[in-house]
Amino acid sequence: MSGNNWRKIHQTCRSAVDFWTIFPIFLTVLSFGIVIFGFLNGVKSIIPVVLYLPIILIAYRQPNYGIQFSFLVGTSYLLLNLVYFPDLAEIPVAVIKATVLIGIGTLTSILSHRLSIKESKLRSIYDASAAGIFLLRRDGAIIQANDRLLSMLGYRDHDSLQRLDQIWEDERATILFNQTMKGGENKEIETEFRCRDGTLLAVLISAGPAPDEQIVCTVVDISRMKRAEWEKQEERARTRHYLDVAGVILLVIDDHMVVRMINQKGCSILGYPESEIIGKKWTEHFLPTHARGKVITACFTILSGSRISIKEFENPILTGDGSERQISWDLRPLKDENGDIYSILASGEDITLKKKTIETLRETEECYRRLITMTPEAIGITCEGKIIHLNAAALKVLRVTSLEEFGERSFWSYIHPESHETVRNELQKIHTGIWSSYFNEVRLCLADGTSPYVEATMIPTTNQGHQAIQFVFRDITTERKIEEELRQSENLYRTLFEASGAATVIIEEDLMISLANSGFAELSGYAKNEIEGTVRWEHFFTGADLDQMLEFHQKRCKEGGDVPQVYTSCFVAKGGSIHNVIVTIALIPGTKKSVISLVDITVQKDYETKLKNSLREKDVLLKEIHHRVKNNMQQIASLLSLQGSTIRDPEAIDLLKNCESRIIAMALVHENLYMSENLASIDVKIYISTLCSEIHDSYASSSEFVIKTDIDDITLDLDTAIPIGLIVNELVSNAIKHAFLGRKTGTVQVGLHKKAATLCLTVEDDGIGVSPDIITDNVGKLGIRLVSVLSDQIGGVFEAYTDERTRFTVFFPDPPSKN
Repeated sequence: MSGNNWRKIHQTCRSAVDFWTIFPIFLTVLSFGIVIFGFLNGVKSIIPVVLYLPIILIAYRQPNYGIQFSFLVGTSYLLLNLVYFPDLAEIPVAVIKATVLIGIGTLTSILSHRLSIKESKLRSIYDASAAGIFLLRRDGAIIQANDRLLSMLGYRDHDSLQRLDQIWEDERATILFNQTMKGGENKEIETEFRCRDGTLLAVLISAGPAPDEQIVCTVVDISRMKRAEWEKQEERARTRHYLDVAGVILLVIDDHMVVRMINQKGCSILGYPESEIIGKKWTEHFLPTHARGKVITACFTILSGSRISIKEFENPILTGDGSERQISWDLRPLKDENGDIYSILASGEDITLKKKTIETLRETEECYRRLITMTPEAIGITCEGKIIHLNAAALKVLRVTSLEEFGERSFWSYIHPESHETVRNELQKIHTGIWSSYFNEVRLCLADGTSPYVEATMIPTTNQGHQAIQFVFRDITTERKIEEELRQSENLYRTLFEASGAATVIIEEDLMISLANSGFAELSGYAKNEIEGTVRWEHFFTGADLDQMLEFHQKRCKEGGDVPQVYTSCFVAKGGSIHNVIVTIALIPGTKKSVISLVDITVQKDYETKLKNSLREKDVLLKEIHHRVKNNMQQIASLLSLQGSTIRDPEAIDLLKNCESRIIAMALVHENLYMSENLASIDVKIYISTLCSEIHDSYASSSEFVIKTDIDDITLDLDTAIPIGLIVNELVSNAIKHAFLGRKTGTVQVGLHKKAATLCLTVEDDGIGVSPDIITDNVGKLGIRLVSVLSDQIGGVFEAYTDERTRFTVFFPDPPSKN
């Protein structure tokens, strides 16, 4: 019970002191009145009982006076009993009853006193307890609460704290109290109580059973402990954060080489999560075999106390992907409170990239040295007025063999007087901190008397902490000569460009005319200043010529396709006049510019048109001539045929028919020529087929025979076609007349085939055949002699074959050559 509650009770007791004083006296007087009344009426058995109540009440309420009061009442009872019952036999009974009264009072006083002491102790504990204590009914009403609980929750008195739900709304409360009532054991949980101002307070509440189905609860304020725990966790998290954000590996290894702690940087470099590193042996899982012995030795040196630290200890580690990374460690011992070393703190920096960078820098420096040595550019360094370095190219340009030889002369003695001002200005710029990186042309004055030109620049640098100047120069004497030659060449080509008889322009990739000569200005009708940089090339073309020009230009510039360099086109000059021109165009090498030359062929075109018209008229006349020749030959053949009809001599008739067939053979040539588009050659296949048909028709009445032709698609000129026609006429006619004697049917085959550069004419029949002697004997006759002569005329070879069939062949070149 709180001190405030006790004070209220005490105040109530003090205000009711008269009641507790008067009531026991009244009860005692009343009890004695009952005793006296009983004695007067002779009742003795129940008389002591009525005195129990005031004795017990006084002994309980006032234990310090209970014994005296009970002794007084017992003595008074004994005296009254002697007064009213003087019989000696009743005295022992009265003494016993008086003793019982005294004993009851004494025992009650003793028990009440002890309870008072215990209650006082409990009250002291209750009031002085650091924990809040309250007594609770099952319905949630708070019966009593000590000051600690009230001050803990910010309440001033017990009246303002009546129910548990004012301070605790946790579903676990019902579970806690039910378990306490059922199990009879103290239960405790951590929770939060709501203070009077609405804030939450972390507490540890324990509950135990109390009499009358009540529950006594003890509440301990653990907010400070929670805050301290939270601060500890925060400090631990902050420390862990510091470790994790550290740019180095932080690692703790115990005396068994087992990893006990590693930060995030270490996990990142190793490529494992922390859970896969902690608890594993460092040397077995994260070090390559060749480095384990070295690391173990270093670690045990620290663990044994031989050294307090090891700095810049380098060794490789194995990462999760199997690669090695080089780490530089700082090893220090970790000691317990007794000063004993139990672990090693290793701080490691990943120097893999650093070592690679150093190696790269070393290689770069070496490459730079080699580059300086081997570069064709002359390079030198001057520091504090002295030349401290010259590479091989510089020695060559300066015509010296060593740096010492160069040092024998002053710096300015190597500079030609006309370049002194240029060099001084550049040096002044460097000294004032304003320097240029472009090259200046400087003329030198060398020991051998030559004065070469060099292109030089000077750059500020340092040498061992001192300001220095690096100069780079190269000999441009030859280049100056080449530039002069180029200027002369350019003037020459400009003169040629201008003096060229053809109209010439240079156009850009976008077809803008950048340069035009006088010839083009004359052809176009524009002045040069009206053309250059103003007029585009497509301005001078229209229609299909414009489309053609644009297509060729696009392919030439973009696609690099195969486009003609020379072609004809129509050029539209100023005023709309059109000129026929030959365009010659080509890209200037290394550029997208095109140089174009135009030749005006308008007059030649007119001459060409007139010439074509003249040739066309001559072709018509020539065809008319061939037609008239053919008609004349036809008339001659008709006259011979009429003449033959009047002759009765068979031999004469045969001679006339042979002449007629020969004339028809020649007439067919002229007929094919004037019917052909080409007056220079005829289609042999059509010619020989028509000729064989005419021969067949002329001999159709004598016998039934067939003439077959197998002719390749070949064209022959007039000089060859006529001899071939006459040869075919003679051989086919002879076959018809002589090969089928005594037969009514037969076949003559005529063929003309091309074999490589040779043509082969064959005439073959399936007749009775003749002996070679007969052919030899008849060579002098007109038919065979004519075939032989005609074969020679076309440069051919005539051959005859006789066996079961007769075959004549003529081999002649294509095109034939005349012998």
